[in-house]
Amino acid sequence: MMDETRAARPRRQLGLVVSICLNIALAAMVIAGLLSAVRNGRPPPGLLTPQGLMREASAPERARMQTIIAAHAANVKALRRADTLAREAAFRLFAGRDFSLEGFTTALAAVQKSDDALRAEQTEVVAECAAALSPAERAAIASTERRRLSWWRFLRQFSGS
Repeated sequence: MMDETRAARPRRQLGLVVSICLNIALAAMVIAGLLSAVRNGRPPPGLLTPQGLMREASAPERARMQTIIAAHAANVKALRRADTLAREAAFRLFAGRDFSLEGFTTALAAVQKSDDALRAEQTEVVAECAAALSPAERAAIASTERRRLSWWRFLRQFSGS
């Protein structure tokens, strides 16, 4: 009987040590991932997007924002498609055997133009959605986003960037 308990005790201790080591390794990976995301990342997503604004809005104002988004949806989709096509064309020139600086520069200018058009349309959607909010809801959204950004800013100061 005594030999059985002695044999079981080292196995339990080994399992405990392995479990603790794995937990420490997992915690280190999570911390490293967070620091890497802060160092190399951007502010949290959703800041000043229609979806971010709708998160905090009341139901009637959400419905107005949905109407605004729906009114711009076809144009945004067409601009995204044009942006994708411009990028594909630029990549084909980059990867092709007949690469020329002039052609590639022209293709990159087309990518820039399509990016600008898409960004302008998305900015217009955000501006219209923001105008649909009441002052109290804009203040509530600003407060929520300020809290979300505070952690990112806090951790960002240690990244050396």
